[in-house]
Parts: sequence; C-alpha cells; structure tokens
Amino acid sequence: MYIQHLKEEASGRDEPKKNIETKKRSLEAEADLKRSKADMAALQLKELEGKMHRSEDVEAVMTDLVFTIRSTFMALPGRLAVDVVAAESAAEASEIIRAEVYRALEELAGYKYDPEEYARRVRDREGWRSDLSDGEND
Repeated sequence: MYIQHLKEEASGRDEPKKNIETKKRSLEAEADLKRSKADMAALQLKELEGKMHRSEDVEAVMTDLVFTIRSTFMALPGRLAVDVVAAESAAEASEIIRAEVYRALEELAGYKYDPEEYARRVRDREGWRSDLSDGEND
C-alpha cells in the first residue's frame, strides 16, 4: 500500500488530491482573514460613531474624574481653614465643613458623560487633526 502510494506520488497521480486540499485550506484561511477584517472594521466604525469605547479610553476618563474628585477634597482644608477658625462653636465649624462638602458633592454630581471627550481621544490615537476647520478660517 505504501509503495503504491509512493509510486502514485512519483508519477503525479496523487498531485490533484493534494492541490485540491491545499486550495481548500487556502480558501478557508482567506475567508477567515476577510471575516476578521470585517469584524475589525465593524468595531472601528462603532468606535468612530461613539457607540463603543476602548477600555483604555474609559480608564483614562475615569482616572481623570478620580483625580478631579481627589483635588476637590484635598482643597477643602485650605478653603475652610479661615472660616472654621472664625467659628464660635464646634457645631458652627461642623456646619461650615458640612456645607462645603455638600457643595463639592453637588458640583461633582453634575459630571456628565461627554462623548466629545471620547471622540477627542480616538482622534488623538488615530493621529487625526481635530483643528482642520480652524485652519481654513485664517
């Protein structure tokens, strides 16, 4: 059997079978590649449309928010020191601090999702200029 196979291979009779298998595998690989490219293009389109965000962009925006919150609360002692020292009682000092904390929290509660921030990050990552229309008016 093996000798027969070697003879057929040597005479070229087995070649069409190999070519068919090779072509079939090649076509399957090409189809997989095209599907992958189409999937990537669909994901990129969703990102450009603002319907999807990359995790690193979400992380960066949330990190910015955390630092904003941190700086807001770190500034409280400096903003309140004079008023608290001037307070006539601990209850009055407490009320001054409470009112300022609530004011800071109200300000932070106004944080809203900004699709333009994500769009700017996409433009920056892709290397697209965001000021194309600005330069035309000069």
